[in-house]
Amino acid sequence: MPNLDPRKLIFDSFISALNSLDPATVMEKHSRRLSPLNDEEKVAVIGFGKASYRMFEGFKKGYSGTVEQAAIIIPDDQKVRDPPDGLEILRGSHPYPTQISLNSSRRILDIINNTKDIPVIFLISGGASSLFEIPVDGISIEDLASITKQIMNNGANIYQLNAVRQALSLVKGGKLVRFLRGRRIYSFMISDVPEDRQDIIASGPLSPSNTTRNEVWHILRKFLKESDLTAENLMKLANFDFPQRNEFSMVTSRIVLKNDHFVRHISSMIRNMGYRVISIGSGIAGDVSEVAKSLNSLALSISKMYNNDFFIVGGGETTSTVQGNGKGGRNQELVIRVFRMGKCHIDTFMSAGTDGIDGNSSYAGGIATAAEFKKIDPDDVEKALKNSDSSSFLERHGMVIDTGPTGNNVSDVFTAFVRGGKKREA
Repeated sequence: MPNLDPRKLIFDSFISALNSLDPATVMEKHSRRLSPLNDEEKVAVIGFGKASYRMFEGFKKGYSGTVEQAAIIIPDDQKVRDPPDGLEILRGSHPYPTQISLNSSRRILDIINNTKDIPVIFLISGGASSLFEIPVDGISIEDLASITKQIMNNGANIYQLNAVRQALSLVKGGKLVRFLRGRRIYSFMISDVPEDRQDIIASGPLSPSNTTRNEVWHILRKFLKESDLTAENLMKLANFDFPQRNEFSMVTSRIVLKNDHFVRHISSMIRNMGYRVISIGSGIAGDVSEVAKSLNSLALSISKMYNNDFFIVGGGETTSTVQGNGKGGRNQELVIRVFRMGKCHIDTFMSAGTDGIDGNSSYAGGIATAAEFKKIDPDDVEKALKNSDSSSFLERHGMVIDTGPTGNNVSDVFTAFVRGGKKREA
C-alpha cells in the first residue's frame, strides 16, 4: 500500500472525473444512437446551459444527418474557441436573468418558428434557468432577477426556486412545448439537481410540471422578504396554465449525464487505490450547517465500527443563507463549517461544483484538513461566515479549488477522508 496523501488523492479523483465525464464525449455516444432519425433527415439543434456548447460539439461529431440550423445560449463570460461552422452562439447571464438572457431567448423562439416541420434536438444543462427566460406579462426581467436573488439568498432549495420560476415564466414548466406543436422533439439533458427530476432541470421547459398554485404561494410568502412586487401581486401575474401530459406525446427525453456518474467515478478511483469508500449517493441536500453536522456524525459512527481509514463520497446540492456582501458559495462555506465543529471527526474534506464556479466566487470550491484549521484563529472563521466571505477566507489559507469554468454542470461533489480507530499500517 503506497503512502497515503488524502488531499492529493481527493483532488486528483475530482479532476479525473471532470476529464472523463466530459459532456462532448458523452453526447457524441448518444447522438450516434439517435436511431429515430435517418442519416439524411434535417434537424434543428437548440441548446441552453453551461454545458450546451460541449454538448453541441459532441452531438455534431456523432450525428450523421444534416443540422439545418443550430443555436445555443451560454453564459456571457464563457469563453469559446473556434466555434463550429453553422452554430449561432447566444449569450445569457447567470445566476440571475438579465436583458441579454431575454434577447437570446426570444431569438431561440424565432429559430424555432423559422424551422417548422423538422425535428428539434434540445441540449439542456444546468444554468439554463437564468440563461433561457421569458417572463410572464407584467413582470420585467429585472423584477424576475430580483425575485430570484431574494429567494436564493434566503435559503430556498432548488425545488422551491424552480417552482417560482415555472409560475413566472412563459417557457418553463413545460410551456416551451406549446411553441413546438406537431413536431418531434428530442431532449438530451445533463442533470444538476437532486433526484434528477426532469421537471426541475433548467426549470423543466419540455417536461410536465408538478408545481401548484398553493405551493408557489407559500414559497413566496416564506422567502420573498423585500420586494416592490408582493407575493399577492405576483400570484395575480403568475401563469399556472401548464401543459397537460398528453401535450408531451412527441417529446423524447433522456438524461445523459448526472451527479451519480461523478460520485461513482470518484468512488471507483479511490477504491482502486486500495482504500475503503462509503458512498452516500448523489441526493445530498439541505442547509450547509446541517449537512456539515450530518457528515461529521456519519464519520464518527462509521469510525467506531471500522478500525481502518476510509473515505466518504457523495454529491448533491446544498443551500446557504447569504448574510453579508463577501465572496463565496455553498461549497466553500460547507468546507469551513465541516471543520468549525467543536469536535471534527473528518481529517480532510473537499466540496466542489462540477461547473467550476461556486456562488459569486471564481473558484469551484475548497479543500482543507483539520490540522490546517487548528492553526487558524476561530474569530477569523466566524468573521468569514458572518460576512458570507468563505472564498476570501479559503483563498488566504491556500484552500481553494481553481479549475475555471469546466463546461460541465452536474451540481456538487463532496469527499471526506476519515481516520479509523486504528492507524492504517503501511
